Amino acid sequence: MGTDGDILHLVFEPKRDCARLARKAVLETFPDFTARDTLELVVSELVTNAYLHGDGDIEMAISRLDNTVCVVVAHHVSDPQVTLTVDSAHLDSNSETENGRGLALVERLSQSWDYSVTGSRLSVRVFITGLYQ
Repeated sequence: MGTDGDILHLVFEPKRDCARLARKAVLETFPDFTARDTLELVVSELVTNAYLHGDGDIEMAISRLDNTVCVVVAHHVSDPQVTLTVDSAHLDSNSETENGRGLALVERLSQSWDYSVTGSRLSVRVFITGLYQ
């Protein structure tokens, strides 16, 4: 494997097991990397959000640049004016909320993240460092 470029590119049908399949792909592709658990959790959260809130197939791409991995999860949305925000209060151990923790976890575990909407396609991009030592 080279030091830069695409590592993994998958398309999932919007089915209940798509997050499990994404985690499995991470486990198989990154068997020995130090921050694999972080990558697995981020991928699971992003794919789950796409399944719950998106329309149609879910695309996941993972690429590498030096010691940083970029994860992109994309899917169609019914509202192209969608905005993604993080409420860190959802991570409070006293919070009774069952939803809303995913992006807060992604924000805490990643170096940075952003999103864009082109037409009806939402892409969430996350950067994680420390996978390669």
